[in-house]
Amino acid sequence: MNNPPQTRSAPIAQTGPQQRTLRIAVADDEPEMCAFLQKLCEHLGHQVIVAVDNGQDLIDACLATHPDLIITDVIMPEVDGLEALEQILRQVDAKAIVITAHDWP
Repeated sequence: MNNPPQTRSAPIAQTGPQQRTLRIAVADDEPEMCAFLQKLCEHLGHQVIVAVDNGQDLIDACLATHPDLIITDVIMPEVDGLEALEQILRQVDAKAIVITAHDWP
């Protein structure tokens, strides 16, 4: 009888030479969420180089630091997260994760 080989899922945070430390920018106007995202990224072995509470500061910081990954809330003061990403990604080669606590149509 042939049994399929058992597989194991890789852990979320892999260790060893294959893990790449990302330089991350985080933006959220809720201080608790911004702090949570920063701690989570650092726990996973990454470096948070930017932590801001509005879209304009996100734009300014990302253009100066060129992060590998941007995690941003959508609804923020001054400039919303989507507009900020549009401006940033024209000049910075980064990946993005967009989050929101609001219903999305």
